[in-house]
Amino acid sequence: MRKFVIFFDPGHGISSELKQKFSPVIPKDMHVPAEFMSGGRFREGRFNREIAKELVDILKSTYNLDARLTVTEDVTDISLTERVRRVNRVCNQIGAGNVIMISIHANAFGYGNEWTSANGWEIYTTPGKTNSDILATYIFNRAKKNFTENRRFRTDYSDGDPDKEAKFAVIKGTKCPSCLTENFFYTNKDDLSFISSEVGRQEIIRTHIEGIIDYLRSRKIID
Repeated sequence: MRKFVIFFDPGHGISSELKQKFSPVIPKDMHVPAEFMSGGRFREGRFNREIAKELVDILKSTYNLDARLTVTEDVTDISLTERVRRVNRVCNQIGAGNVIMISIHANAFGYGNEWTSANGWEIYTTPGKTNSDILATYIFNRAKKNFTENRRFRTDYSDGDPDKEAKFAVIKGTKCPSCLTENFFYTNKDDLSFISSEVGRQEIIRTHIEGIIDYLRSRKIID
């Protein structure tokens, strides 16, 4: 197998917790894992890092693939420019066609002051048709198969594929195929209960793993 690197970018960070990347105060009857909490609220940066770390571990241990985090620092948030630089440094070393990057996020509506009705899962690429769209479609197809309980999918088929398009800096600046997943809304009680559950988290993880493996097989990177 030729050299190939898979980056996971855990969106935001612990040091950005004061920048509205949190839920309303969690009710006592809602069970959210302590590792995702601070000050009685769900913190997106903590969730993103835990999901990204587990994705790296699975691809390494189960598939013997070279999976890495764009951010390994535990506390300090890292700028988008530096995250992109770290990915592109590897692209320059082994070729952009031998790297992919997925940025892991959870979504929000508003500023964490109140619960909202906005809900669902979505995946983003940048405008235009590239290999990023192929990667995103493989992940989306697995999401459709894996997510239970009639979860909502937020899509845009105007260009023939399900991903939404935006000029997010972390996927716009990378030289390799890149996409960004928004794994449900932590400002929606039902979505937050889902991603806080073991079932929900495992469905998120399995969706990313299986979509990436499908992409790698389609590109003849693995058998």
